Amino acid sequence: MVGVVSLAALIAADRHGLLLKRTGDWARFHGKAFVVQRVIDGDTLDVMAPGATAVKENLTRVRLWAIDTPELARRDRGTPAEPFAQEAKAFAMRVCEGKIVTLQLEAHRLRGKYGRLLAFVVLEDGRCLNAMLVERGLARAERRFSHSRLKEYEALEARAKAARQGMWGGRPSGAVISVGR
Repeated sequence: MVGVVSLAALIAADRHGLLLKRTGDWARFHGKAFVVQRVIDGDTLDVMAPGATAVKENLTRVRLWAIDTPELARRDRGTPAEPFAQEAKAFAMRVCEGKIVTLQLEAHRLRGKYGRLLAFVVLEDGRCLNAMLVERGLARAERRFSHSRLKEYEALEARAKAARQGMWGGRPSGAVISVGR
């Protein structure tokens, strides 16, 4: 029994980056500030290191950890935009495009299946973009992958559903969704 508890403690410590010095993406991105160069869709953006001069070489594609926003139209696949896809993108653009954000990573998984960096995106005022999208009904809590904020995001989603916010309230209105607290 002691061995099982010790193993669980070691796994938890490793997942939080406490055992080994992290290198690569962890050292380069975790807790570091970047300028949001472009919002691709509600849960994907490109960041550039402040002061960088060569844009293409210094851009990193970031996928917001722990959430999933509706998909935009895909001409290459002939699929229309899902309801609230445009609203999610517009909200992310208003909140963070051109601004400095801090990225918070999870030590156990740094990149997704398309090679994008997985991160919680923290605004200058301390609010997390990922959580803001869920609480406004513009994103779902992602349950497919283990992450430290699952319970928090499930609670935010439940509140958004109960309040009929965003996608939980029906058809998109085209109205501007508040950025305020």
